[in-house]
Amino acid sequence: MSCSTAYLVRDVDGVWRVRWQKYGRWCLLDPSDRDVVLEMMRERSTPLSLLSGPPWLSGWLCRGVLLDMVERRLRFYGCGAGSRYSETIERRIARSPTWDGWDVAYAWGGREDFAELVPEAAAQIEPEPYEQRPLDELADALLEWEDDSLVAWDRQSQSLSYRWAWWPNFGGLLSVIDERLDVLDFGFAYQPSNPVLLPWLLHGEPLLDALAPMTPHALQHERQFDDGVIIDSPARCIRYWSGAAIPPPLLAGVRAAWPGWSLERLRFGYAGHLAATGRRDPEALIPDNELPPPDFDSEWLRERATLTPDARGLRCIEEILVAD
Repeated sequence: MSCSTAYLVRDVDGVWRVRWQKYGRWCLLDPSDRDVVLEMMRERSTPLSLLSGPPWLSGWLCRGVLLDMVERRLRFYGCGAGSRYSETIERRIARSPTWDGWDVAYAWGGREDFAELVPEAAAQIEPEPYEQRPLDELADALLEWEDDSLVAWDRQSQSLSYRWAWWPNFGGLLSVIDERLDVLDFGFAYQPSNPVLLPWLLHGEPLLDALAPMTPHALQHERQFDDGVIIDSPARCIRYWSGAAIPPPLLAGVRAAWPGWSLERLRFGYAGHLAATGRRDPEALIPDNELPPPDFDSEWLRERATLTPDARGLRCIEEILVAD
């Protein structure tokens, strides 16, 4: 099924209207893009107040634009864009002269961000799905080492010996910084329904106890990851990143499960994840020449390359590759 774009627009007359279009522009970067969307809505659209029945904005409308000419506000999201592209396109659109003086941001919560901003539209917006699995299924969610690939894991020395470490279904990376400033990395298998990791945090701190006996994983290349989470116990902070929509109710649930902790979206994806856990490995990142302009903002690329690793003296896993 091809992509389709939902439009939720309040024109200068103050009336919210809706429309969808197959494909449809959602990345309103060029100066003419706003005018094209407004002209389309003025030609044919439906007042939000006239909608009834099942939610109008559901998952099959995989891209969305909220354009508010009264409050001078723009929100937008795409499908399959990934956190890297979404961050950089957010910057480029916000800097465009078209949006000078506007409140412009990527809708990291997907369509549910529209419901937060326009409460009268909430009944017409289907919630983003996510699933909280029980903690006794945690071991099944983690990537499994094959018997002949893992040689040894020594928790005291933080040394992980293996013959090879490659998984075709790597989905997400969860890193724990414990009270001793040790960093433990756990790989999660890809799940068709995203987000992969954050629903596990709805269990609160018992998740840390459940992870304690698990064997960590060797780090992979940036291409392998869909999302990541860092649980920083000394700082009592949770950081996350994902290309998938993270609905506001899920974030609210995580905050409630970790009272006294802060919850932050981490910028720069995997590069930010490495830096926040005390590491910098350019070879583990997609090279700049594969993230070419005009798709990727040059300033974003420069900042990504110069991220400063956490300076607390974190002790990361020592990976030891054992020859056959």
